[in-house]
Amino acid sequence: MAWLKERSPLPLFGDESYHRASDLSRCVDSFHGVNVKLVKTGGITPAYEALQAARAAGLKTMIGCMIESSLLISAAAHLAELTDHLDIDGNLLIENDPFTGVSSKDGMLSFAQTPDRWGLRVRAK
Repeated sequence: MAWLKERSPLPLFGDESYHRASDLSRCVDSFHGVNVKLVKTGGITPAYEALQAARAAGLKTMIGCMIESSLLISAAAHLAELTDHLDIDGNLLIENDPFTGVSSKDGMLSFAQTPDRWGLRVRAK
């Protein structure tokens, strides 16, 4: 991957290679950036640490997701300012989301309509 990184005209992002900040040493020479998924890091705190470590090392950052409820998508949205790219639309792909939280309209995330004003701003339906 280091060889490819040097020659790639497009930025390469480590996805399955980067789950925690402790993975940084094997990713910094191989990728231009990393994709952090809260479900794979183990939650908001390890995701925060992983994003901070990557940024400190000069890597671009992204938050991605799997098909997830609004609970984890809303948690991820709280970390958006630490990223260069966001791909957190997994809650839009399920019909039986048991939570309400961050909303998305025209590609913009918003907490304006969330029922709670503090914390993760998520509530069970």
